[in-house]
Amino acid sequence: MLKIKFLCGLMFLLLTSLGSIQAQDINYPIETINGTEYYIYHAQSSEGLYAIGRKFGMKPDEIIEFNPELKENGVKANQRILIPVYRRKVKSTIIKESTTEITTNQSAVSTASDQINEPVINVAQALQRSKKMEEVNVALILPFLNSSGGNTTTSTARFIEFYEGLLLALENLKNQNISVNLFVYDAGDPSEELAPILNKPEMASIDMIIGPVSSEQIPVAADFAHRKKIPLILPSSSKSEDAIGNPYVFLVNVPKENLYVETANHFYEMFNTASITFLTLEGENKEDKAGLIAALKTKLRKQNIAYKEITKSEETLPELEGELSHDNENVVIPTSGSNRVLRTMLPALRTISDKDSIVSTKITLFGFPEWQMEKEYLDQYHALNTFIYSSFYDNVFSGESINFGKRFQSWYSKEVLQSYPKYSMLGYDTGLFFIKASHLFGSKSIRQIASYRMKSIQTGFNFKKASETGGYINQNVYFVNFRPDYTIQKIDFNE
Repeated sequence: MLKIKFLCGLMFLLLTSLGSIQAQDINYPIETINGTEYYIYHAQSSEGLYAIGRKFGMKPDEIIEFNPELKENGVKANQRILIPVYRRKVKSTIIKESTTEITTNQSAVSTASDQINEPVINVAQALQRSKKMEEVNVALILPFLNSSGGNTTTSTARFIEFYEGLLLALENLKNQNISVNLFVYDAGDPSEELAPILNKPEMASIDMIIGPVSSEQIPVAADFAHRKKIPLILPSSSKSEDAIGNPYVFLVNVPKENLYVETANHFYEMFNTASITFLTLEGENKEDKAGLIAALKTKLRKQNIAYKEITKSEETLPELEGELSHDNENVVIPTSGSNRVLRTMLPALRTISDKDSIVSTKITLFGFPEWQMEKEYLDQYHALNTFIYSSFYDNVFSGESINFGKRFQSWYSKEVLQSYPKYSMLGYDTGLFFIKASHLFGSKSIRQIASYRMKSIQTGFNFKKASETGGYINQNVYFVNFRPDYTIQKIDFNE
């Protein structure tokens, strides 16, 4: 059974259909038509269905349901519009429990509407009575609203998608007979106090917390998790210090220093017999990739693997052919991941690799996570047998990714937000991993949760201790190979 409760002032799923409702009394004439009470509203000049819907907490299609003439003709100034009173009464009652509101999408309304009439007076006692790992109590604390408390921003939209992906994970878990009580909270501004949330009665029986994300709020939540001895899952922090000294903290996002070391180790495993060249394009800023390049060189030197460092201008790139090996595979690593490097270097390398000559030059390109967003270069990635390293990767051609996209579209009537990473998948993978692990081992079994393994869509999990007394840092790194046969292989080194 899946239960989703919202007691913090964020009736998230219910507000899917409410839009941005103002908690205020409505003083419009009421008429009874065929036994049903309706507010009689007269549209203002240039007022559309969305604006009217915001006043009454209804979506446009809900208004059309009671005013079918609007579907064909739209809204005209001073037009008489019927708004059913009973719908507003139910939603007004819910609003009284809510101090903040957020607009997302329609699909989850039916799930939440089943909970409208459930008693929520003594939640803490109710949870204590049913406290088993067949039922996992999860608190989600993320910044869903911008600082003005109104519309979403690009940043908050990502966290809404994280939440939407988490809901899909809960449906999956429900099908596995794992019951989840989900409590959703708006974390507010980065500096906003978490105490009002953490002091709520239901938090006494919470088994895990996902979030928050701000540097001001994380230490407060971490201290709470330490006292309660429950996992605190940080979905976006990549600061290893957040896990130092607190054995209950899990960093999902791999910190850069760990990412670079793991990438260097796997690079050595795969390419220790190749001819390796670090290629710099004149005029490019190398600082953005300095950490990775340094880690790769350090690993190669420790293993006594020779490498070349070559700098070329756009005009002299074709001359690189004479400096590469004709007897061995060449792995070329640009020292910058900019679009200019892709635009300039890829055609030159492909020309060298494809050149019809007696002695062939075999080139493999090794690149960076952000390259996966540059779809226009896919053909050249494949031609150069390109590898990229990444802690997140969604192979859009895989069955898992396609099915996820279809489910997301079916639930929310929109496409997955194209970002790196895809936050909907991050929420899905994170929810499945931690809730399933807690179900199997108990939320107090931190070491067993950390050692759990699961096949995911985008985010791999390979947790290691940050320190002897600290929490856990994800160190999972994929290598993604765009192969010359136009297939894509995602290499998971933990399988």
